[in-house]
Amino acid sequence: MMSPGTRRTAGFILILYPVIVLGGLAILVLFHAKGISITDPAVQSRLYGASYTQAAVLLILSLVMLRYVDDALLNDVAKKFVRLSIPTAAILGALGMLFSHATPPGDGPTGLIFFTYLAGLVLIAGCVILAVGLIRR
Repeated sequence: MMSPGTRRTAGFILILYPVIVLGGLAILVLFHAKGISITDPAVQSRLYGASYTQAAVLLILSLVMLRYVDDALLNDVAKKFVRLSIPTAAILGALGMLFSHATPPGDGPTGLIFFTYLAGLVLIAGCVILAVGLIRR
């Protein structure tokens, strides 16, 4: 059994995690502001690698989060959502990054880039719901 202090600390760390995810969005905004095209083949190859790395890290995070789900003060529906949110975000994010550039370089990303934004929302929702459940306990 986990102590209340450990649960609260885990909850606060999980609140900080979405801030880190939003940092990735900030990088894309900086690319745009500096005129760096994400359709440039050299930039795209880095983004492809980043999508794999991000998915791997998110899957590890999901394993860690599973340890905390049962200790959180959440109803069964919320627990099921949290259990599935991080792996779903990993899959959606990787799919969005990989398939949004299925067009030739220079044509810009396809509408499938939407999956990366959806992945971010699912990830943030899962982390915040679990964090609130841990802090309330």
